[in-house]
Amino acid sequence: MKYAAVIGTFDGLHRGHAALLNSLRHIAADNGLLSMAVTFDRHPLSLINPEAAPQLLDDNDERIARLEREVDRVLVLEFSPQLRQMPAADFLRLLADNGVAILIMGYDTRFGADMPADLQEYHKAAQRAGIRIVNIDDAVCHSDSAATIASSAIRAAVAGGDLALANDMLGHPYQVSGTVVSGRHQGRLLGFPTANIRPAAGRLVPAPGVYAALAHTDSGTALPAMVNIGTCPTFNCGNATQTIEAHLIGFNADIYGKRLSLDFIQRIRAERRFDSPEALAEQLKMDRETVLQTLKNYYK
Repeated sequence: MKYAAVIGTFDGLHRGHAALLNSLRHIAADNGLLSMAVTFDRHPLSLINPEAAPQLLDDNDERIARLEREVDRVLVLEFSPQLRQMPAADFLRLLADNGVAILIMGYDTRFGADMPADLQEYHKAAQRAGIRIVNIDDAVCHSDSAATIASSAIRAAVAGGDLALANDMLGHPYQVSGTVVSGRHQGRLLGFPTANIRPAAGRLVPAPGVYAALAHTDSGTALPAMVNIGTCPTFNCGNATQTIEAHLIGFNADIYGKRLSLDFIQRIRAERRFDSPEALAEQLKMDRETVLQTLKNYYK
């Protein structure tokens, strides 16, 4: 089988990626080809410069699953030292060996250890490998500014707690998934039992605070959730590590050890210390009502 392909890390699979993949599907169809996304088993910076490697918007399984819903084939390459040192011409031959007939290059696509500055060099090397390169401008601007949508901009919004901005750039709610683990059980004592999740290492967690979110359990049902991210300052937990605690409103089944996914919709307030557990409980009642009002159009 022959393919039209694009290359990228596709972290978050945001609206810019969606535009690029839409162009890919059209070009593939016009040329009687299938569509392929070429990506890597890790973020390239995790090998090239680990200290500069970003926290990720998707874990690897989520990212590949999203891509598989968009294209006919996802080619996942191991980003090894050998691949890192591969010249662009050799990389193009590797793509040709995997059936790539057309390679779509976006406005900032570059690859190969030699990283040719002149796009014509890519075209010449591709022609020798039996691949035709199609250049397109896949930049998509955010509706409220001239800023180009990019994974780095989305990471900044998530890290700052601006989920409305992040979700607009993503085109879907920012999701964090993890296994439900045992927590400190303080929420239960306050009348707000929580499911504590442990996300994959290297996953970007929103800024500390209280969030309105949609929780997805194994049953597939979306439930309203009040999520606290922080270090429990009211209970003087000392140097406690940051936790993600989700109060699933109207749900009390045992889901320890199960996978739970949270779609973050909006930050309700910052985390803060209260004078007493009773004062915190009163605030949580108000937070729960705010969450329900925020989510009323998202679930039935």
